[in-house]
Amino acid sequence: MKSQAIEATQVADEVKLMFLPAMFGPNHMINGESRLFALARAFAPEHYTGGEWLYFDLSNGGHYAAPKTPERLTLTIPEIHFERDLSNHAAGIVICLFALGQMAGEAHEAGHDADVRNFVERYEQLLEFVSEHDEREAIRAAID
Repeated sequence: MKSQAIEATQVADEVKLMFLPAMFGPNHMINGESRLFALARAFAPEHYTGGEWLYFDLSNGGHYAAPKTPERLTLTIPEIHFERDLSNHAAGIVICLFALGQMAGEAHEAGHDADVRNFVERYEQLLEFVSEHDEREAIRAAID
């Protein structure tokens, strides 16, 4: 029996304030948001200059954010020799996975086990969604 596809639903403007606490936890939402922006600037310096982000809830309980514009970005991650043109959604997923992974590592080093579990759960939920994404190979290459 085939499992049901994971649906991504854009978060409506009137409930956007609830997105960051849901994704990162209420104690880490500011750090999480600023990390997304910093990673976007670091990975796509020629394309990302700030601006509005789109937020998505996943039917498996996960979440991701993506820069609204531009619609395509070249992500460059020199440490792993990665450079590819991705949709804004795929780039946002990569950025979210990096942010969640970094935050999980920092929480582990600080001995905050509950935060580690939250970040790892969100990471795994997003990774599950990646397995169905049209750009899954590029996303996996970026986080490898």
